[in-house]
Amino acid sequence: DTIFFVLRKKTRQISFLHVYHHTGMVIIGWLSTKFIPGGHGAFLGLANCSVHAVLYSHYLVTILYPELGRNAWWKKYITQMQMVQFGMLSWHWLQLVFQP
Repeated sequence: DTIFFVLRKKTRQISFLHVYHHTGMVIIGWLSTKFIPGGHGAFLGLANCSVHAVLYSHYLVTILYPELGRNAWWKKYITQMQMVQFGMLSWHWLQLVFQP
């Protein structure tokens, strides 16, 4: 989604958290694939892609129907989904790292 922000000249939406998330997903995805067998990297990707699919759907609605997108009641739920995803994946990784 960073490319969409750049192309739309919405650089104010590229926050530290945004860059941190995307950089972290690449690093953790690589580390999990290399050092933790069993499909844990696929779980990481599936969870992240699922939340991003909802987020991109919101972006599409915002582009097609700007008046609806600005006042969308579901915005807060997208943020909550992202927070739940972060907690769920953090818990999953802590289990992998600290339990043999």
